[in-house]
Amino acid sequence: MSGVGLEGSVDPRDDVPRRPRSRLGIGEGGGKAILIATISTIVVFAAIAAVVVNAPGWPAFREKFLNVDVFVASLPLILERLADVGLPAVRID
Repeated sequence: MSGVGLEGSVDPRDDVPRRPRSRLGIGEGGGKAILIATISTIVVFAAIAAVVVNAPGWPAFREKFLNVDVFVASLPLILERLADVGLPAVRID
C-alpha cells in the first residue's frame, strides 16, 4: 500500500525518509538517549544517597529507625495490632 491512495493519488509521506527502528522500537539515536537517561538517573540517586549517609544525623537515624533487632522484636506486635484494626492477619512462626 505504498505510494497510491484510495483514489489513485500519491501519498506525499512516501518521499519522506524514515528512520530505521531497532528491536526495542526506538529510532536512530534512541539507544544513546536511553543510555544517557540511565546513567544520569544512577548519578542522581548516588548523589542523594551520598548526601543522606553523610548527613550529621545519619548515625542517630540509622540506630533508632533501622535497627534490625528492634524490628524483629516489634514485628509480632505490629502484625497483631494490624489484625485488630481489620487488616488481614499475617502469621510469622
